[in-house]
Amino acid sequence: MAVVLIADIDPERMKARRALLRKEGHRTLLAADGPSCEEAALQSRPALVIADVALPGLDGFKLTLSIREELPAAASGVILLKATVNDDDRTTASAVGADAILSRSQDEEDLLDVTRKTLAERTQAEGGLSGHFEQDALFAMLQFLHQRRVTGTLSLSGTPGTITFSGGEITGSRCRGQEGKGALLQLLRTMEGHYCFDAGLVNPAARNIDMSFERLLMDCFTALD
Repeated sequence: MAVVLIADIDPERMKARRALLRKEGHRTLLAADGPSCEEAALQSRPALVIADVALPGLDGFKLTLSIREELPAAASGVILLKATVNDDDRTTASAVGADAILSRSQDEEDLLDVTRKTLAERTQAEGGLSGHFEQDALFAMLQFLHQRRVTGTLSLSGTPGTITFSGGEITGSRCRGQEGKGALLQLLRTMEGHYCFDAGLVNPAARNIDMSFERLLMDCFTALD
């Protein structure tokens, strides 16, 4: 689980993004303008800031530049959102230190995929559990996390999704609109991709699987044969 700071002048968009990220197990902070977002970022040092470019008081580009002057890029990622995105916007976003800039109209899964990738890069920079996987290795990774009795969220790209653990048991999974065992099966069919594991408390709302680890994996093996 990571701390994600969301900044947007539109409360409905902000609530929607908060709900989306909470389903992933992340803790969220909210800001309605540029100065309050800057203050929250410097005080809480979130793993990720998702900010709209059209923030009052301090637009998203200037906000990113200010954050980069105070916080190392390896510590906090920044994703910017804009009504429409052109090449000049991408150049400016890169110049001020943003990890990505996306159109507000892009699919929620696109935002989640970029969020997972950005957080994975921070985890890797900090020496956390992160890397590349192939299909067979994913089963071994689940066994490893089970044996370590971990609590946290395993995020995957390739077929983007998450698998949540509590005390080594798999308690939830989400993948492209699916959840539960069906989502886990879809992820286990992924041939290769990138993974990162964020240790920490898991949002109870992310729980959608209630089976023992051994029974769950046995069912998955049977379904995939």
